[in-house]
Amino acid sequence: YSHNDYSVVSSYHNAEYIKEKYHLAESQFSVLYNYLDLSLFVYDNNKPRKENRILYVGRLDHQKNLFNIIKAIAQTSFVLDIYGKGKIESELRTFAEQCSANVNFYGVISNAELSSIYRQYTYYILASYQEGMPKTLLEAMASGCLCIGTDVTGIKEIIKDGVTGILSKTVEYNDIYIALDRAIQANNKEIMVRHGVDFIKENCSLTKIANEELLIFKNLVDAK
Repeated sequence: YSHNDYSVVSSYHNAEYIKEKYHLAESQFSVLYNYLDLSLFVYDNNKPRKENRILYVGRLDHQKNLFNIIKAIAQTSFVLDIYGKGKIESELRTFAEQCSANVNFYGVISNAELSSIYRQYTYYILASYQEGMPKTLLEAMASGCLCIGTDVTGIKEIIKDGVTGILSKTVEYNDIYIALDRAIQANNKEIMVRHGVDFIKENCSLTKIANEELLIFKNLVDAK
């Protein structure tokens, strides 16, 4: 970073980190969020969505805090549908049975199929211990899911509590349960969903990110 002409990172917390660690000036870097193809991940409020199921998409590993998600789900009448693979799948299956949590494991599907999966669900959850700039969260929000997350780096940059989604105060299962209940009981679901969709359109469209990258390249070439 110290020797680059210019740097690009995918989140503001990463920007603060490199700024402080490498003593960079504001003019030496930009934040560009991960982009989405918004012709694929589309909000459609005309089709019915599953109201009694929670969607998770991603790797199955300890960073994703899935044991606490399952423990929280076990306290509700909801079903957790998991799309993804990982090294702790067998442990999660056993844990779900022990907790009497209703959890389905659907494995990995293509990105094209995934776009239609998001549109089937009212709720999406990502309760990780930390994140960079989680693309599945962006995809779910763009697709009109009410997103539930933990108040950690990478997630709280996208989910503004009560505005674009719901944040759990901690990564512990009891707070995740409270966040789930808040989402279910919220009478402004549609408003939060629309705010989330607008946020993604403003910050994560492929066209926007490509144009900003092009401008960076042009400025670097002109400077030479």
